[in-house]
Amino acid sequence: MRRGDKIMAAVTAAGSIMMIAGALLQQSGGKSAEGSKAAEILVNGKREYVVPLNRPRELRIETPEGFNIIRIDRGGAAIISADCPDGACMRMGRITNEGSGAVCLPHRVVVRIKGAGRGKVDSVSW
Repeated sequence: MRRGDKIMAAVTAAGSIMMIAGALLQQSGGKSAEGSKAAEILVNGKREYVVPLNRPRELRIETPEGFNIIRIDRGGAAIISADCPDGACMRMGRITNEGSGAVCLPHRVVVRIKGAGRGKVDSVSW
């Protein structure tokens, strides 16, 4: 084996190891523990609460326009009761994925799921 062949074999082996290590890091780093996710609740555009999703509870949000009751459980959040005229916020259901949200427009209440880690990939574009 010539000297150039040895260098090429070493470079190929190092590249392969780096690719495998990168793939393993990407797989483990993309998953965040449910205990690190939280529901961020905004009222009139201001962050009022950040509630961890690891303990079940219900929050009553009062605004001059009305009220919303938000249930936190099983790693997600949902607006379960509101006195708004259309009730669209309650039909949004339970949100669990990082970046997803539920909105009550008449009361100006937004519930978003935030996470400490990176979220799941929604799409890739080249």
